Amino acid sequence: KKPMTNGMMPVCMASERDMPDKIVKLLLLADSPIKFMPNMHQIRDVALRIHSHSWWHLATTDGKYAPVIDDILSNLASIHEIISLCQEPDSNGYSSVFDRAHRDVKEVMRKNLVFAERYRVAPEYKTTIDKGVILLCAVDYGNDTAWEDMYSSRSKHGP
Repeated sequence: KKPMTNGMMPVCMASERDMPDKIVKLLLLADSPIKFMPNMHQIRDVALRIHSHSWWHLATTDGKYAPVIDDILSNLASIHEIISLCQEPDSNGYSSVFDRAHRDVKEVMRKNLVFAERYRVAPEYKTTIDKGVILLCAVDYGNDTAWEDMYSSRSKHGP
């Protein structure tokens, strides 16, 4: 979590030296801005942690470790944790990781922001948890065929 004696973050050095994904993943998890909950399906507030912006660095510098980020988002993060990681501000608190992410990383984030195979969460908006229900902003990208099937099925059975 702390810079090395030369002032460089361990994840930065690992990235510069093309370290294996497994090592980079461990370093990134050690300096993550959130604490991942053990049960991805349990709904509770995101646990924020003090960190040194390794997540920001890896997501915005280049896409080399996009598979590592995908692995973390796909296997460890709930939807509201993914949104929180996308919204992580830079060290000055101005822009978000999602806004500045490398195109490969942004694509990984978009992929992991889809649920029920048709809704894409808008990471620009905060999520709220109210009585165990996640309130979020999402766009329905369902196909027209599903709507046509639903309409034709309903018209066959009356209003």
